[in-house]
Amino acid sequence: MLFRSNLVNGDDYTFIVNASNAVGTGAASSPSNGVTPRTVPSAPIVTRTVAGAGEVTIDWSPGSNGGSPITSFVVSAQSGGAQCATSSATSTQCTISGLTNGRGYTMEVVAVNVAGTGAPSVPSAITIPRTVPGPPTITKRVMKNGKVVLSWKAPSKNGGSKVIGYAVYVGVKSHHESARRVNAKLVESRSFAWRTKKGVHLFFNIKAVNIAGVGSASNEVSIRTK
Repeated sequence: MLFRSNLVNGDDYTFIVNASNAVGTGAASSPSNGVTPRTVPSAPIVTRTVAGAGEVTIDWSPGSNGGSPITSFVVSAQSGGAQCATSSATSTQCTISGLTNGRGYTMEVVAVNVAGTGAPSVPSAITIPRTVPGPPTITKRVMKNGKVVLSWKAPSKNGGSKVIGYAVYVGVKSHHESARRVNAKLVESRSFAWRTKKGVHLFFNIKAVNIAGVGSASNEVSIRTK
């Protein structure tokens, strides 16, 4: 058996064999069947990760196919072991779900061909799944110096991302608060005073906000202004 090296992966080759002795070299054999050297694919490159609610979407660019078409990609979340996979060489995005909001993950991608699984990509930057916060709890509402003063507790769950402020909503009917908040800027503390006219029955709720968006509404409270 003889080995031939320095061949190019992905190129087709045929081979012939000659026998030699002291008299000379004999006739060549018939050409062999076509043979294509191949190896596993090279590592892909992660180009983007996007955090969602309990999930991360990953984009990548493939490397060399090693001389044989890539048949799939597999993405793994490092720390936890969750995965997603594609069944096509042209699919270069997938989403890993079932992740924990607020926990950081790095992502690695491998390419697969008939020769096997290639080396993993360089790990992505840390990505933290997140969603909107849970509801705050209004604990107090009073009239003071012509203003409605509200106080509340922070939500028990921040959705995996720090609460950056609160939005206050008011209406004149129960559960019909305006879709537009009354505070021009997000309230960073957990209290708010709002001046209004006398003799009006008002209803309030509050929503916490983080980088993922506006959370669900708090309990509703009402007060008649004086």
